[in-house]
Amino acid sequence: KNAELVSDSLRYQAMVKAKTAPEQRVNIQLHELTIENINLWRLIVHNDLRIRRLAVDTLALGLLNEPHSFAPVDTPSASLARRLQGTLKALSIAKIEVNQLHVHLSKIENGRTQTVRAKNSCFQARDFLVTEQAERDTNRFFYTRGIELTIPNFSYQIPESVYQINFEKLHVDTESKQALFSKIKLHSRISEEAYFRQDTENKALISLAWDTLHLKHIDFHPLSKEGRLHVAHVDLKHGHASFKKDKRYQKDNVSKIGQAPHQHIMKLKPRIRFDRIFVSDVVGI
Repeated sequence: KNAELVSDSLRYQAMVKAKTAPEQRVNIQLHELTIENINLWRLIVHNDLRIRRLAVDTLALGLLNEPHSFAPVDTPSASLARRLQGTLKALSIAKIEVNQLHVHLSKIENGRTQTVRAKNSCFQARDFLVTEQAERDTNRFFYTRGIELTIPNFSYQIPESVYQINFEKLHVDTESKQALFSKIKLHSRISEEAYFRQDTENKALISLAWDTLHLKHIDFHPLSKEGRLHVAHVDLKHGHASFKKDKRYQKDNVSKIGQAPHQHIMKLKPRIRFDRIFVSDVVGI
């Protein structure tokens, strides 16, 4: 109960001065961990650790990324399966559950901190298996047969922008290859008049809202290996798409070359490919 793994800030600053500091730091706090049905016979005789269920009551995960002016220290990029060699032949957990997951992602760059928070999430993983064969199995995602993640009431303010994204609920299931957003919105944090008064680039004020955004037939495997996401089918249902301009304040004297929405999407990471997008009952304003 009440275990913590926290990075040492003083030691980290000393590593920064010595130019040996990694860019990533991780802080982990968990309230209660339960491990059920460990197969001790297989562990002793075959050096094979099998667990039926691993459950965490509350887990807080903090990840801080801080790029430095010096090159990151080269470290061996061994996979989890290869790091396990010499200790265990295999690690198998039939079910992993996190009832309350709080994630805090931060990036410090040019003296500014960008933060993404997701609270009160639920996480489940099925058939977690760490072996060299499982590592090559394209039907597995991060060594699992399936991951379910539910994130409620999420809000994210887009950096260097007046916009924010909200959704009521996101449910991801890697086994069924689907992700479902409920009540998702992209909208301005400031009023229409304030936006038009401060705009100097003649950009439209955008407001997007859908009851459901359903991604189907997602190929998750390239996301873990190559940092790209392939979605075969997208359904957008029930909502509106609004693009407003106010000629009282905005003038057509700014070049729009390179500013098309698809050109901004092409700059996103990870790379995303959509094969088909179906829109139904969406009003354009």
